[in-house]
Amino acid sequence: MAHFFLDFDTANYLLGHATAVTSDSVLKDGDKTIIFMVKEEGESLAVARNTDLFVRIKFLPELVKEAGNIQLNSSELAKILATYSGLSRTVVKNLEFRVNNSKIQVIVHEEAIDEDFQEFSGDTSYSLDNIKIKEKVLQDISIDFDDENAENVPSDELGLVLSTLIPIMDSKKGTNNNKIHFASDKVFVMDNRGQVFYENILPEVFGNSTFRYSSVNYMRKLMESSNHLLAVVQGNKFAIRSENGEIEAFINQLGVSFNYKPTLDSITKENGVIIDRAFLKDILRRLSIIGSDPKISIQEDGVHITTEDFSRVVPIMNAKGNIFGVEFKVRSSLLSSMIVGEDSLMSNNLFMYVEKASRGLGYFLTISDDSGAFLSNTKVS
Repeated sequence: MAHFFLDFDTANYLLGHATAVTSDSVLKDGDKTIIFMVKEEGESLAVARNTDLFVRIKFLPELVKEAGNIQLNSSELAKILATYSGLSRTVVKNLEFRVNNSKIQVIVHEEAIDEDFQEFSGDTSYSLDNIKIKEKVLQDISIDFDDENAENVPSDELGLVLSTLIPIMDSKKGTNNNKIHFASDKVFVMDNRGQVFYENILPEVFGNSTFRYSSVNYMRKLMESSNHLLAVVQGNKFAIRSENGEIEAFINQLGVSFNYKPTLDSITKENGVIIDRAFLKDILRRLSIIGSDPKISIQEDGVHITTEDFSRVVPIMNAKGNIFGVEFKVRSSLLSSMIVGEDSLMSNNLFMYVEKASRGLGYFLTISDDSGAFLSNTKVS
């Protein structure tokens, strides 16, 4: 029966990674768990899972009285630990975990902050359900990381791609933009309103994979303390490891099945204007409180953005093709989402291309910039 002690900071660190995994919207509270695989000698493992991935974190217990594996509700444990922040009279010395039949005793050992408060030292005991670990789960989480074939992935490059595209993703499963697609030349997010493409600047291992929101959101967590990551495709798993080797994530591997090439090939850049990115975003922020979607009219004196209760002209820095006189309506929230990336990292020269639809009414609106790093496309009317 497992019986071990954890430093308070270590427990919070492990739970921070576990809750980053179990925050998946489809998981019920009862399915949000953390597994501790404790060894008498060497590094032990903490494991958290959702329907798309599992994460394995190495740690050293403060003391092991008996090795073993336990599984308990990570949400309940996180709530307990949260009540021990900002204590007035005591500090947490450590946490003790001890299996007691169908329960796991979690004992919080507290010490007085100084000699004047010695009477407040003591223990608080909690009983959490000892959740049985299925044999199939133990087999799944015991997979070895393929060091020999892993590729180096710079964290800053992966971070740039994810910070650009994650904001336009939906965390809810069942929506098209819950997925991000890494093809050999482009990384893209698709939904019913439009598409956003970004140059794939990542190593070859990221050349044919589709991930759900929960998986790439955890990648961001993984990058917090790593200048680079190691990644490899292992059968039906995409495995990724932190720089120090302490954290490994195994994500369900899906190839890129969406045929995105025709969409890219159909985009023309014959008719367009260059406007100031920062100023347009300022205007869109003002529009956000209006509650109605604007009409865009491209005239020689500027891009006119109007509703019944709002009007502003955005200066044109340059223009080409048959662009003047074009008018269309677009949802302000959609237009905002098409201007991707962090302002400090992106060019201020925003390109807005408009092409008449070959079938039916309306136009295709394409947003890009002079770096060519991204391209957003949608149909407007």
